[in-house]
Amino acid sequence: MKETSKKGGALFSIAARNPWLVLSFALLLSALSIWFTSQRMEFLTGRDDLMPRNTSFNRDFHQFRAEFGDMEDIVVVIESPDAERAGAFGKRLYDALSKDKEHFSDLF
Repeated sequence: MKETSKKGGALFSIAARNPWLVLSFALLLSALSIWFTSQRMEFLTGRDDLMPRNTSFNRDFHQFRAEFGDMEDIVVVIESPDAERAGAFGKRLYDALSKDKEHFSDLF
């Protein structure tokens, strides 16, 4: 126990006698950490990158995409106190979107 105290005391006395050395060392480590972070940091935002690769649900998802393609869904909710007006608007919206085959491949 006393030897640990002596080592800690020696380290403290070195740091107390050489504050600029300690500060320089801390600044050097800070600069190295910023450089290392800028060189190595990556942001993985893809679904495949964020999920474990060998799980059953990930394999099932890839099989689903291989069979049905990459489907993106948009759901439109129409609220109105008048059901007939809401239905008429829904029909007009459906008709307009059905004509745009470039952006909408499947509507229901």
